[in-house]
Amino acid sequence: MSDIIIETKSGKITGYNNEDAIQYLGIPYARPPVGNRRFRRAEPVEKWNCTLSCDHFKNKAVQPDGGQITPDNDIPQDEDCLYLNIWTPSKKTEKIPEKKPVLVWIHGGAFTIGEASAVMYDGGNFARNGDIVFVSIQYRLGIFGFTDFSYLSDDELTFDTNIGLSDQIAALRWIKENIESFGGDCENICLMGESAGASSVLAIMASPYSKNLFHKAISQSGVCSSVLEKEMATLWAQKAMEHLGLEKNDGKGLMHICPEQAADASLTLLSTFTDIAPGAWPAGFIVDGDILPMSIIEAFKTGNVLDIPLLIGTNKDEAALFVRENSPWLPSTKEQVDRMFELNINLSKEDILANYPGHPDLPSLKEMGMEMCFTCDNTIIMDSHSKDNDTYAYRFDYETIITKKLGIGSFHGMEIMFAFNNLDCELTSILAHETSGPSIVSKNMHSYWINFIKNSNPNDNKSFIWEKYDGSLRPVLSISEEMKTLHDPHKKAYNIWNDKTLYGLKR
Repeated sequence: MSDIIIETKSGKITGYNNEDAIQYLGIPYARPPVGNRRFRRAEPVEKWNCTLSCDHFKNKAVQPDGGQITPDNDIPQDEDCLYLNIWTPSKKTEKIPEKKPVLVWIHGGAFTIGEASAVMYDGGNFARNGDIVFVSIQYRLGIFGFTDFSYLSDDELTFDTNIGLSDQIAALRWIKENIESFGGDCENICLMGESAGASSVLAIMASPYSKNLFHKAISQSGVCSSVLEKEMATLWAQKAMEHLGLEKNDGKGLMHICPEQAADASLTLLSTFTDIAPGAWPAGFIVDGDILPMSIIEAFKTGNVLDIPLLIGTNKDEAALFVRENSPWLPSTKEQVDRMFELNINLSKEDILANYPGHPDLPSLKEMGMEMCFTCDNTIIMDSHSKDNDTYAYRFDYETIITKKLGIGSFHGMEIMFAFNNLDCELTSILAHETSGPSIVSKNMHSYWINFIKNSNPNDNKSFIWEKYDGSLRPVLSISEEMKTLHDPHKKAYNIWNDKTLYGLKR
């Protein structure tokens, strides 16, 4: 292991060589969002004069205890969390090194939990196998990043909208300006995310602030209903104030809460929101007419998004982890479904439930939750974007022996370990403990992702041909041990939920 010195526009850093991939961990990309910068959008990082040692992950965002997606690391959390991490290939094969494609990863976690440092998100395999420069970013979460307190702004205090989104865009700006120092091509950047990270990818595509910052995108299981109209955003902000023990208009008090209070309030919101407004999400983006002029769905339907290639999909059993007895994230009882219809009188309860004849049994609740939160919206995006841009759609169908026995199938987030080809960390080694199946699926999926990142096309003429999506036949690649093309697999979801309005947000 030897130190590698890189000079960025912000200052010098050192990384280290580790198994054919050089790592630079914990690079600051924005000013620490503390003090009077709390609840304000990200500001450019100040230049430093010393040489920063970037040999370990820095703080993750403030979040509820146990918030990490995987159990195999324990990174401190702090408001000072705006850092990114870079893996670069270390093999020198060219006399004159060519600029390498860049992949930027945004982690998921319902905008409330998660961290870029999870072992499952290690970018070494993209660097080694794809000759790709891999970047992962940290951003503010929960109360500090995705709760809209802008209604509290007055002559003394300003509370910005879309704070977490501004962090992500600030990271992209830093990457665009500095990635060539790491051997990356600033004109060949792919943005990729899963769950809240995928929703972020789609929101950034719909933001006028994102122009020229990246050139293709991968969206894995995005939730477009995580965009909030002002009324719902204010409802959740005032609920957060209640959980913080503050009067709903006490902006000065909010500026002085401690991180532990914020984490506790985020957890309370996350564990109670389905009883309050079933089918809604308590943390997310706000349609503010600025950084996000309109909802994700409206932006894609009207073509107000970046004209770039898109690889997009969902998993076969998206709702398996969200429809549950304790702290559900999707309507999980007859009572919750009834309340959802009571709060959304524009929805015809009779017509919609006729499509779920087993209601309120568990399979029907899972099917309805998946279709209204995942497959319908993603189909709308596929249909809209493919009119003018190359689009590749997938459904991750693979189940391991363990996930079948647990009854969770191809659950939300399961595809990550296969896309990254990371089958050896603690969680993935348990779920994917089989002889050949997981490695076959991982090899193929990882290869598709690498091809798309490099060439905007997942095909390499060696694997099963992934058809380009169009809105008539709607070809979707089924990813499993045996690849196959499905045609219009989400027709039912689209027919039920397209053009429906839920909590003020129209599909």
